Amino acid sequence: MDQSRENRCYTAIAIGRIYIPNLRDTYVPFFLLPLVWGFWNWLYIRLHRPFGVGAWGALLGLIIGLSAMLLFYSQDHWFPQAVVFPVFGPVVYYLLWEIIIAPLNQGLGVYE
Repeated sequence: MDQSRENRCYTAIAIGRIYIPNLRDTYVPFFLLPLVWGFWNWLYIRLHRPFGVGAWGALLGLIIGLSAMLLFYSQDHWFPQAVVFPVFGPVVYYLLWEIIIAPLNQGLGVYE
């Protein structure tokens, strides 16, 4: 990691500690998100879910939010504000899947 990127990371952690005082360093595997999104979209197409792609994305947001809480708890890095993840995640993922994934699926002819 280059020096400027490392400094920005430390700056973000320092600013985060202002709002979440007991925030500690934890390893969150963000690099897995594109794989999870791709698999989740494949699963949606494969299973032909009767509900919309937004609801399917919201379900993924709930699963990821609960998984993040479990990760923080298991690594003993729990903070009370983490309770927001399973509430806020589905809303954000609903919007992202309706705005990004649904048009991409239609445009590429993956799913009608």
